Amino acid sequence: MKLGDRFLRWFGVAAVTSAALAICVGCGERAPPQNPVRATPAEPAAPREPLPSVDGIALAIVYDTSGSMNEMVKNASGQAEAKHLIARRALDTIIDRLAAFQSVSAAAPRRLDAGLWIFEGSKVKRLQAMSPFDAQDLKRRVAQLGTPNSDTPLGEGLAAAGAAAFASNLSRRHVLVITDGLNRRGPDPAAVLPKLLTEAKRRDTVLGVHFVAFDVAASNFD
Repeated sequence: MKLGDRFLRWFGVAAVTSAALAICVGCGERAPPQNPVRATPAEPAAPREPLPSVDGIALAIVYDTSGSMNEMVKNASGQAEAKHLIARRALDTIIDRLAAFQSVSAAAPRRLDAGLWIFEGSKVKRLQAMSPFDAQDLKRRVAQLGTPNSDTPLGEGLAAAGAAAFASNLSRRHVLVITDGLNRRGPDPAAVLPKLLTEAKRRDTVLGVHFVAFDVAASNFD
């Protein structure tokens, strides 16, 4: 399954639609919606933020470090493996694909900013502020994380990443969530996402939201 190719194919278009990707261990792969949600222009009377001034991609990553990520599931080879190890491998693959995307020859350097959020205790922690993409630094930060043992404020993580993406002045904004999909504290992601799309509409922009999920039914992301 070519996760990186699909993920970056979404990034490569001028106006990226909002979509959700669920890749589930043992439950198959669900294709992106045929008619993805696109934020429409805000009403004239609504307050509007200045339009982005810089062409580029802002990517806010939520990486699940909750205790449930220690649970064992079958990996692509059919062997039992901890979810957090599969998650790290998935993120490393995405980081490598992003690095390749950024290095491809272009008329001008490709602008790509990235930030990283994890869970610590019952809180969401910003591990890396939105800044120019550095593949090795992101990998190092994730590799230094200890054994997952936190709660799962998944909705709050999604909200924090979305706010960071909106704060960027880059023209294309994305949130990527790597998780087993179990929200244990705070608002449910299903309640947070519509608010993010409403905010995107108010700002007259588009927010892409993507999930890499483990040991959870793809139908949860409908």
